[in-house]
Amino acid sequence: MVEEVEGQQQIAVEIAHIKGANEGSARYDPGMTDEERAAFNNLVLMCTPHHKLIDGPNREKYPAVLLQEWKKDHEPEISSDSGEGITADNLESLLESFLAKTGPIRDISTDLQAVLWMPGNNTAMMTFDALRVLLEHNPNRRGDERGVVTTIRNTGNADVSITEVTLLHVLEGSGAETTLLGRNDYGILQRLPHRLLNGEYLNWLTKAETVSMCGAAVAASGHRVSEIYAKVRLATGEEYSTPRIPWSDVAALFE
Repeated sequence: MVEEVEGQQQIAVEIAHIKGANEGSARYDPGMTDEERAAFNNLVLMCTPHHKLIDGPNREKYPAVLLQEWKKDHEPEISSDSGEGITADNLESLLESFLAKTGPIRDISTDLQAVLWMPGNNTAMMTFDALRVLLEHNPNRRGDERGVVTTIRNTGNADVSITEVTLLHVLEGSGAETTLLGRNDYGILQRLPHRLLNGEYLNWLTKAETVSMCGAAVAASGHRVSEIYAKVRLATGEEYSTPRIPWSDVAALFE
């Protein structure tokens, strides 16, 4: 619903009428009053392309009953009178007022998975258990390059800058952590800092050899790795961590 344009938050949706507001418009119902046409129950928020689509030359493909289903599926369950007082005339100003009060929300989600490079320079991302099963049933794939991928998704409504992605090895017993700080296995394909726009995602790749190298260094010091995870730092200093993966699962990278 919100996009950042030149550093400012803007409403990125349009108000569409389920049953047309004027005679000749899509899904116009002559039996409705003007008040009923402008009421909240007859309104649905659409992005510009879909608004043009449902009201365009092929409007018959989008009957009122279909738009009512869309509205029901995408709005939270609220009481029938919750939209009272909201009309086509004031809905946009209400959205802008809400946006002004809440301001931009900066948030990301992170995940850590295995990745396998397939023929044709294609990558297949999956859980570490899924990688183990795939290699068991497709021994010809054991020669393909493997690694881990940290997926970072912008789930807020403000752009963010990724300044650091660090893969951490946790030592068994002590909980201490070690890493190859600043390691970038694919310098041509991926660079930091990286500007992550609203709704976009970044896949940060690390080779299996790097994971193994760090694990071997831990073993050489007389310790064992219990699990790994990735930590992501934003330009604002905020840090986010992926779920932790047991080292026994990560072993699928080296089989």
